Amino acid sequence: GAGVAVVLTDLDWRIGDGLCERLNVHLRFFVGTGATNNEAEYSGALWALTVAREETRRFESFYDCEAHVQLVVQGDSKLIIQQLKGNYTCKSPK
Repeated sequence: GAGVAVVLTDLDWRIGDGLCERLNVHLRFFVGTGATNNEAEYSGALWALTVAREETRRFESFYDCEAHVQLVVQGDSKLIIQQLKGNYTCKSPK
């Protein structure tokens, strides 16, 4: 089976010049026994982006403000990183 680990580090949100919140998130999940390595990599990337979005929404709601987010995505899968950059296209309908 395939598993994925996602680490979101130094999620900083600021209001004005002050740091409001810093969050480090370490997540692991099992994709499934029938998943390919590429499917696991895609699942991890999508999951990380979803968690970052949800945490930003939580912050905005709590502080009643609009957050400005800079997201840096790093990974060891050339396929995923190049697709996120727009250098590769995906041919699979999945």
